[in-house]
This record gives sequence, structure tokens and C-alpha cells, in this order.
Amino acid sequence: MSSNLLYLAALRHCLDLAEHEKGCISINKFITNSRGPGRDKLLRLIAEHSVYLSQDPSGNYVLQHVIGLHDPVSTEKICCLLRGNYVLLSSQQGGSHVVEKCLNSPWMDYVILDFLKWDRLWQLARDRYGNYVIQTALKVTKRANIPLHRRLLEKFQGHLDALRSGYGRNVINLIVRGVPLD
Repeated sequence: MSSNLLYLAALRHCLDLAEHEKGCISINKFITNSRGPGRDKLLRLIAEHSVYLSQDPSGNYVLQHVIGLHDPVSTEKICCLLRGNYVLLSSQQGGSHVVEKCLNSPWMDYVILDFLKWDRLWQLARDRYGNYVIQTALKVTKRANIPLHRRLLEKFQGHLDALRSGYGRNVINLIVRGVPLD
């Protein structure tokens, strides 16, 4: 089978594979081993469906994999298309990992700006999955030494007591001890 036919089949079945428990592993391996314009088309297709895939139990792994490739075009597209969904995704098991990948990309500001728009960010910090995302947000913004770090910290002022219990303890401990640079 020629490589063009293989890429055409991958493009045709990409989303079905991404949604499948074992198929997501196969499509990730195919992406890793692919090169050239066929791979670029595949990455663009996945990026175009990032909102859906980020919420799918298997699809989120494919999205995480694509972001982890550090391809600037597809990563920026994913981060851009997920705007308006970051808070919701942060409270989901698979989605929270996608958000953390976005936070560790050059387009972390899309995530942080979404967070800053939400008045009840402290509730996300108390969430089972969201607390890890908030910790990551605090660490990456401090490491990048950007004003968004200070703005994030300000969002929690007045809600520190609410963070002292449950999963919020993880976030309050990070804030009180001083967010590390690592």
C-alpha cells in the first residue's frame, strides 16, 4: 500500500480511531512515525475537532499527544479552539490533562484569560481535577514571570478560607508557601 493511501485511510478514520480505547493508541503511534504533508493534514484534522476530542475518554489522549509534539500550528489551533471551554475541561478527568498540556505550551495565556473571566475560580481550585490544573496554572505563570500570575493570585483573595478544606488545601498550601519556580 502506498504511503498516500495510508494517509488517506488515516484521515478518513482518524476520529473513529481517536474515540476508540485501542484505536487512540494506534493513531498516536501513526502520528509519531509520520512525516510530511500527510502528517500535517492529520494534525490539522485533530486540531479542528479539539473541543469534541478533549471531552472524549479516548480522544483526549490523542489531543494530549498532538500538543506534546510541540507543533506550533496545531498546538496554537487547539489552544485557540478550546477557549471558552477551559473551566469545564478542568473539572473532567481527561479534559484536565488536556488543559495542563495547553498551560505548558506557548499559548498558556488562552487558558489563563479564560480562568480570569470566571468569578468562581476558587470553586475550580476545590475540584478533584481542577485543583491540579490551578496548581499548574500558578506554577507556569510564575515561571514565565508574567503579570497573569499576580492576577491569578488576586482571584483567590477573599476565598482563602473556602480553599482550606478538601482539594482546595493543595492550592492554598501552594499559595501560602510561595509558588515554586520548578
